[in-house]
Amino acid sequence: MAGQRQSFAEVLAKAIALNDAGQLAEALTWLDRAAKIAPRDADVLDRRGVLLARLGRTGDALSSFDRAIAAAPGSARAYANRATVLAKLGRLEDALAGYDAAVEREPGDFGAHYNRGGALLRLGRPGAAQASFDRAITINPFHVDAIYNRGNALGMDGRVVDAIASFDRALALAPGHANAWNGRGNALKALQRRAEALDSFEHALLAAPDHVSALCNAGWLLCEMGRFVDALACLDRAVALNPSDITTHYNRAMTLRLARRPADAIASFDRVIAIDPAHEFAIGERLHCRMLVSDWQDFDAERDRLTRGIDAGRLWVEPFVLTSIDDDRRRSLAAARLYNAQRYPAAAAVPAVARRPGKRLRIGYFSPDFRDHPVMHLMAELFEAHDRDRFEVIGFGFGPFADDAWRARAVAAFDGFEDVTGLSDAEAAARGRALGLDIAVDLTGYTAASRPSIFAERAAPVQVSCLGYPGTMGAPYIDYIIADERLVPVAATGGYAEAVAWLPDCYQPNARFVGAGRPRGTASDFGLPEGAFVFCCFNQNYKILPDIFAGWMAMLRAVPASVLWLRVDSPLAQANLRAAAAGHGIDPGRLVFALRSDREHYLAQLAAADLFLDTRPYNAHATASDALRAGLPVLTLAGETYAARVGASLLHAVGLPELVTDSLADYVQLGIALGQDVQRLTALRERLRANLPICSLFDPVRFTRHLEAAFEAMVARHRDGKPPAAIRVGAIG
Repeated sequence: MAGQRQSFAEVLAKAIALNDAGQLAEALTWLDRAAKIAPRDADVLDRRGVLLARLGRTGDALSSFDRAIAAAPGSARAYANRATVLAKLGRLEDALAGYDAAVEREPGDFGAHYNRGGALLRLGRPGAAQASFDRAITINPFHVDAIYNRGNALGMDGRVVDAIASFDRALALAPGHANAWNGRGNALKALQRRAEALDSFEHALLAAPDHVSALCNAGWLLCEMGRFVDALACLDRAVALNPSDITTHYNRAMTLRLARRPADAIASFDRVIAIDPAHEFAIGERLHCRMLVSDWQDFDAERDRLTRGIDAGRLWVEPFVLTSIDDDRRRSLAAARLYNAQRYPAAAAVPAVARRPGKRLRIGYFSPDFRDHPVMHLMAELFEAHDRDRFEVIGFGFGPFADDAWRARAVAAFDGFEDVTGLSDAEAAARGRALGLDIAVDLTGYTAASRPSIFAERAAPVQVSCLGYPGTMGAPYIDYIIADERLVPVAATGGYAEAVAWLPDCYQPNARFVGAGRPRGTASDFGLPEGAFVFCCFNQNYKILPDIFAGWMAMLRAVPASVLWLRVDSPLAQANLRAAAAGHGIDPGRLVFALRSDREHYLAQLAAADLFLDTRPYNAHATASDALRAGLPVLTLAGETYAARVGASLLHAVGLPELVTDSLADYVQLGIALGQDVQRLTALRERLRANLPICSLFDPVRFTRHLEAAFEAMVARHRDGKPPAAIRVGAIG
């Protein structure tokens, strides 16, 4: 017996030595011999399982662990090791059960607690993961990775400040811990502390220059900061290091799009889709980039693919992009609800706001666009016109800072101005609650630089979507949407998650009309041919769809002495549009492209045209009211969705309802008729000019009184304990 035991000891020692030397196959041979000598030795079976797992033989490894557990049911180690193999296989619930069994048998097993935390993180249970990491840290207070992963759990749980403290603790122990710097950067970014976040990512890259995640995160942050060249340098390096990392490819593609390099972005989105053909948003973003350059190849098929996806509950396109390609209001609602649930779900719990004493209602307007931007052009006089005896108005600014006259005007217009750029969404919402807002107004929705999660955290008891986003947000925490009955007919309310607040005239605020209109200037002033009839569309290029363009070509064909004046910057888009015109049998030279200019020159350009041609399903919005202000009649094609009905709303507000059409055929026919009948068009222009000083569209005081009445009705319902419901404001004054 003694000889046999010695022989077993020698065999096991040989196996251990070979394993330590990295000679895994030979080590397994000797462990197999040891297992034959002592088939119920739990230590041998456990070691054998670990070695088999390292060799990639996971099925055999699990079998060996099972034998070890059968031999020694009270031993924790085999349970923990088996659980680690299960975790690597993605069987996380089974792994969790194994770790639970291990810590039950050995409460002081650091590895089991630590790995249990990792499995819980992967399962999306950050609170439980943090508890496991806390237990591991109690056992080993100086284990840097446990402290770092505790920070990850806290960040995932929304406890961002605590996460930063945990990352800082890890970095105090290991100043070169690249992952901790990277995690710290992500946490600081969530708090909108961008400069500090970038510094953390840079520290991560100093510690590990090839850290792909830090490169990707730094690149996307630099993109958000508008530093596109630096962003692409980071992202290009990350792609070179890990060509299969889909997040990096997607961030690079989005950076190129935001840097206004749509052709390069298309190629980058192609790589994303090659890696993952069903990537969440790449398909929709690629189509949007193609629209930016008027590349309509496979447009119908791509659009159908996206809309069918939404109908099947798959979101491959952001709601804002959908507004420019689809005119189904119920699909728009479905997409918005999917997007909201994925990206901006309601906070789990928000403190109640105590009623603030005082008769004045306190309104908070939230926007990144308190600057030279269409939102300010439309709303500045509304902010100034609020009745200060009944309302106190506070601006909440975030996003790109601009030290311009419009920003100064916004700050002066409000009773108070809060710059919440550096606050997290939860902190910004808490600031609104602390100030006792009765209503929080979102002027951005899902457009650029938006922060819907401020509203998900409830900045006020009543929350309202107004102007900035052309459709429903599909969010349970946006209570009302400002509209009018032309924009959102009563029969269309089923396409909106919000209760509709109907104003009597028009949903769109505007600056008052000043003066009798600008002189039109001469054709040569704007590079237009003398004597030509000028059809004009200054909408952004992505709004131009193939069917609308075909209608425009029919108008040019029927009105020979005419041109189409567009405001398209991209040389590629211009070339594609000219090629499309040639494809319709129209001389490409009849397309004229206006140069970008300051606002005064832009309004003068509009005044020089003869007829503005609207787009569908995304109508002109601020551009249409600018055209009307300049005395230029607008021909619109109304559809189902909010974005497709703005033209109808504006034209009714200026007294030109006959310029609203409901079918492409009628739109084309009326465009041709007006192009051929100068007297008829002149009469419309004269009526428009006569209406400008007196119409409701350019009466900001009237609009403000109506909006205030809607606000008062919303707050009254809330104070009576009633849920949001449709509100109709009658004419006032």
